[in-house]
Amino acid sequence: ATGLSSGEVSTSLTKLERKGLIETGVVTA
Repeated sequence: ATGLSSGEVSTSLTKLERKGLIETGVVTA
């Protein structure tokens, strides 16, 4: 992830993971 800090990468992955969980109904918030 050139040009991205580990924090930015971590945040992006977390958002993708939450989006996936929300779409599958695992997360309701």
